[in-house]
Amino acid sequence: MEEKNETVRTAVNPTPYDDAFKTLMNDCGRLVLKLLNEVFKESYDDTYRVVYGTDEHHILMPDGSYRKITGDEHFFVTDSGDRAIKQYIFECQSYADNTMDVRIYEYASAAAIESQYTDEEGHLHICFPEAGVLYLRGKGTHEVEKSPIYVHFPDQTVEYDVKIVRYMNFNIDELFERKLYILLPFSMFYFENNLAAYEDNANELKKLQSTFGDIKQRLDDAVKNGDLYEHEKFSIISCRAA
Repeated sequence: MEEKNETVRTAVNPTPYDDAFKTLMNDCGRLVLKLLNEVFKESYDDTYRVVYGTDEHHILMPDGSYRKITGDEHFFVTDSGDRAIKQYIFECQSYADNTMDVRIYEYASAAAIESQYTDEEGHLHICFPEAGVLYLRGKGTHEVEKSPIYVHFPDQTVEYDVKIVRYMNFNIDELFERKLYILLPFSMFYFENNLAAYEDNANELKKLQSTFGDIKQRLDDAVKNGDLYEHEKFSIISCRAA
């Protein structure tokens, strides 16, 4: 199985799970494609590639100054001819809160203006990216939901759908079945409410260690089967987040 080189960026992150998310998204472009297939119902295979954009954008304020906004991930998917097919922004957050929609709209607007606008016959065309958010805690009613943002223009209202992935709606078996390996480093979130019990009960701790030993073995098997590259497995094992 021939290994492709992925574009790598370095970023500074405020939380451990942000750090893990960014590292995985940057190191494992093939696995990002599998996540996009699940979340956005795409059909990307290994002939497509992830090309990373900038996560830092600047918004022009009324007084002429610029306000910097920083998102988690901004990238494009290109085809075998290196033509950009779609643009994406993707955020990772612990819990849902009432600021995320505003931030997503800011990120999306800045990304669209900076990289996806065209001027055709004197008319401005702005192409917004696909948007997604991974919430690590809390459950919803569906595995992949949508949270629409309604933009009201004078003559019409436009619905901008943001896809929502709630990590707790999956279990470890489902992550392997759907080849969502890129989400495995967050598996400690399944067990965080019982951490005190693991510290006080040797048998429970042994069960937890066995669970993570099983994950490691299944990752080894995925490499042998050709579903994972060795460097992808290394990134998954290295990027533990909780």
